[in-house]
Amino acid sequence: MEVYLIEQGDMAKIDEADMEDENQLEQSLVQTKAAEIGGVEILYIGQQGITEGEKVYDLVGVDEDGNLVIVELKHGKAPRRVISQALDYAGRLKDQEYEYLVNEYYEDFQSQYGYDVSKSLRESHRDHFNLDESLSKEEFNSDQRMIIIGGSIGNDITNIADYLRNVGEIDVILVEYGRYKNAEKDVELLTTNAVRRPLAEDQPTHSDKSNSERNKRRKEFWKDFHSKCRERGLNVSSSASGDAVSS
Repeated sequence: MEVYLIEQGDMAKIDEADMEDENQLEQSLVQTKAAEIGGVEILYIGQQGITEGEKVYDLVGVDEDGNLVIVELKHGKAPRRVISQALDYAGRLKDQEYEYLVNEYYEDFQSQYGYDVSKSLRESHRDHFNLDESLSKEEFNSDQRMIIIGGSIGNDITNIADYLRNVGEIDVILVEYGRYKNAEKDVELLTTNAVRRPLAEDQPTHSDKSNSERNKRRKEFWKDFHSKCRERGLNVSSSASGDAVSS
């Protein structure tokens, strides 16, 4: 990818620059209290902490529906283990209630960056996503999503993510980043490319495929079932829905 800064009467190329480590990428992403990453708008509630199981996470946020979003950042090519790490964090946090998210994450994050500590998480979430009313406490963390960010995403990670998305319907989003910098122009850019966007955006295709395969297996099952029934002298017919009806 070639990136240019276009100004009046001038077009300057912005060269790609490497990230020094995950922390530099992380600090780039938390310049504001929320961001859209890989097609998901995230309101951050926590940064660099340790779960009760002594596992380190990078960023934690909530989406518009109050779902927890685990963001894993890797400098350069993302290693295969990053998927298991994200699953581990999500699993450890999936049963945590609203008050836990506030006490363990949100309040410290708000204070750390000087945001409005007088607003509750429910209020900040409502205002940021421009909702008519706040979500109930029970609506927070009813589901979890994972975003893996790396300089490059290999086929090994993509294959695992696709399996989890297609079989388990676990929303694993993959994002590649790029950093571009021109010291003379005092310009620094961070680009992202979603290799796998939110599962909901792929749902029509995913559902059609799943339904087609499910219907095929269903028809094969009932065909075999009816055949065996006839062999045993049982009078079984099919209803319009394909269910067996004994007479």
